Amino acid sequence: KNENSLQERLRIMIKEKSLDSFQCLFAEFCEQINFYQSNEYLYDSRVEQAIDIIRNGFVDNLTVKELSSMIAISESRLSHLFKEQTGLSIRKYILLCKWKRAYLDMILHKDITTSAMVGGFCSSSHFSKVNTDFTGITAKHMSKTSILIKK
Repeated sequence: KNENSLQERLRIMIKEKSLDSFQCLFAEFCEQINFYQSNEYLYDSRVEQAIDIIRNGFVDNLTVKELSSMIAISESRLSHLFKEQTGLSIRKYILLCKWKRAYLDMILHKDITTSAMVGGFCSSSHFSKVNTDFTGITAKHMSKTSILIKK
């Protein structure tokens, strides 16, 4: 529910081209990705391990099966714990982390294809699809119209 609210607000900010609001919302969206660093709640060590691997491991095409094997826990148990404690599925969290890396690179370098690869996507079209799912617009449209990315 909270995730959908952030996505909807992000779509509005992009369409309105409101730089201050967009920067605040993007920071909030990124904070959701970095949720586990908060000292307010202690997560199961296996969930923290999974988050660390996803965020810092840069393992190409990481699957839940591979992740659970690295942590020595069953796929179903890891998936259940992760969703229960974070509110996101493992796959969704992996996509959010990839999207964040690609988007931040796109702000710096302005090239969608390179940014998609930096983010860990197999193609710029996959990055664009994920971007469309998260923001409501394609990466190409965003790169042409976003205040932060304009060439």
